[in-house]
Amino acid sequence: MKPTKIPCDYLGREGSRRAEILFSAIEPYLKASMTYLDIGCGTAPLTLFIDELLPPARYIGIDLNSEAIGACKSEYPHHTWLCIRSDAFVIEIHHDVVIHTGINSRRFNDAEIHGRILDTPDSGPSVVLLESGDYHDGPSDTHEIYEEIRELYRDRGFLLKREEVLVISHFPVPVRRYAVFIRS
Repeated sequence: MKPTKIPCDYLGREGSRRAEILFSAIEPYLKASMTYLDIGCGTAPLTLFIDELLPPARYIGIDLNSEAIGACKSEYPHHTWLCIRSDAFVIEIHHDVVIHTGINSRRFNDAEIHGRILDTPDSGPSVVLLESGDYHDGPSDTHEIYEEIRELYRDRGFLLKREEVLVISHFPVPVRRYAVFIRS
């Protein structure tokens, strides 16, 4: 699998190339009025595409970066944005789509939130987008947790529809891999 090279966009709210690639990976499985949970949303660059092409019924974004959440609240005030750790987020409602870009290390227990998402009474989402990063010279501490989350969805019968690698210049963890799962 040859990586696609793209520029960095971490705090950019523009429709970046990375966001465009990730959106195009999930777009075939999306419908208008779906509900979204965006874990580690940053400045939520995918929201630009989702709002424009497939307006959601509800969009909740969570991130630890208060600057990023502030930017989201300014840019997309009609959605819900929370500055909170994913393992502290209470899942009270169903989400059709789960987006998790920027999977973190074990200290945030990112796999735990996916277990809770899958244990909701309706058996979890219909579409899942996972993204994690590695260094140029090998796996980061996120690689193992990314694999653990992927296995959670596979074990519950979700189908892996797409998986690719992106190389992002000037990014702290530049080799990004993503996977798209759909409920079978």
